[in-house]
Amino acid sequence: MPPVRAPVATLWSPPPHRRTLEPAEVHVWCTALEPPPPDADTRATLCQTELDRASRLRFPEDRRRFLAAHLFLRRILASYLDLSPASLRFHLTPRGKPLLESHALHFNLSHSGNLALCAVRLDAPVGVDVEYLDPSIDICQLLEECCTPQEASSLGALPSQARFLSFFRLWTRKEAYLKATGQGLSVPLCDVDLDAHGSRWHVQDLDPAPGYAAAIATLAGCHLSCWLWLGTAQ
Repeated sequence: MPPVRAPVATLWSPPPHRRTLEPAEVHVWCTALEPPPPDADTRATLCQTELDRASRLRFPEDRRRFLAAHLFLRRILASYLDLSPASLRFHLTPRGKPLLESHALHFNLSHSGNLALCAVRLDAPVGVDVEYLDPSIDICQLLEECCTPQEASSLGALPSQARFLSFFRLWTRKEAYLKATGQGLSVPLCDVDLDAHGSRWHVQDLDPAPGYAAAIATLAGCHLSCWLWLGTAQ
């Protein structure tokens, strides 16, 4: 099994003034999804594809969070590349993973509830996932969809509160792994058995905020730093 580390609870801090990313380093950024700037600023920064995707979301709050998350992503990536956020161009792999055009920087974005995470690595793919621990979700209905039979049996044996958190930890590990490998939604979560993939991949739980579960996946042999994104002035 990829070595699953303990949750990172105390490493989130403001970043150093100088923004550098060395080989075998992974930076994970966390932010609360604040309302986006006025429409003119948003439209000037995001591309038409991003604006169209946001417009297709049913609820205004979901549209707001989508726009805020993608503004956050652009600002993070632009800060490493010394470019303007609006100048970044993306393309999708055949399985839907976004990549930067003309730049080798690897990245991944995830947002849920009012929180967003962005992972960045210079020399290898990376995947990150965050999930809001919604107490209204009945995980018993999801065990078959998201877990192998062995995982479902193990989770089912836990007390209800421990089962709830353990399920979301497993879910985020699998999502992060699929995003790192570029498989995404092409593979059902119930078909992902992390025990079968040896030690090539490093999977680690993250603890970004109360009420959320998160995980990161990347190739093994990396150093992880967790930063707080405090706004556009960084």
